[in-house]
Amino acid sequence: MAKCKYYNPNMEVLKKLCETLYKLPGCGAGGNLHILLDDDNFDDESILFCIKECSLHPEHPSSTIGAIICLEYLKMSMEERLVFDWYWNGWDAECPIEGKCRHCGYIDEDY
Repeated sequence: MAKCKYYNPNMEVLKKLCETLYKLPGCGAGGNLHILLDDDNFDDESILFCIKECSLHPEHPSSTIGAIICLEYLKMSMEERLVFDWYWNGWDAECPIEGKCRHCGYIDEDY
């Protein structure tokens, strides 16, 4: 089976960054990135809000890694963000229906 066409190998690094963030004290629910990583607000405005929160709290160990995660999200298309959310939550990113994205349960190209 092939990987989803929206999967990007850079998502491996992003997943490791997210895992590291969640292990930090006070970040069990995503810390400054809660609205992005736990509430699934992938729009640019929400991501920029998270970056601002990180910059307002530089004393938190999560701020630097949080800002890096946000910058990586901003590089992705909305479809890639959706795929990463599924991947980050346990999906193996394997294409279940051979490239017929409009019928896939993981991605909605009309998002």
